[in-house]
Amino acid sequence: MRPVLPEGPLVVMGDFNNNTIWDNPGTPRWNHARIVQTLSDEFGLVSACHHYFKVEHGQGNHPTLCYKSRQDEPSHIDYVFVPRDWADRITRVEVSNYEGWQTSYHRPLLVELALP
Repeated sequence: MRPVLPEGPLVVMGDFNNNTIWDNPGTPRWNHARIVQTLSDEFGLVSACHHYFKVEHGQGNHPTLCYKSRQDEPSHIDYVFVPRDWADRITRVEVSNYEGWQTSYHRPLLVELALP
């Protein structure tokens, strides 16, 4: 694992605007699968959602983005990557719905961890 911070664990989260279902063999450098592999190999990180629900990237039913005009095409493009050592301490992962707030097409991705 390549050190990024002088001290402490690394968590990477946000809107990646990407998913392995859109990977293009002609541009492997920018494919989501490569990003996930790099985060794993170089930084020791795993996707909290994918680990918790035991699904591969591009699979599962936990969309984080759903345009109102295209609700039949939901996508998972928001991620929380945590240290591999924390993966078994994930106690809950939830993708919220839109009810009560509609300021974004993105759904909140909640990850709870039981850390010492």
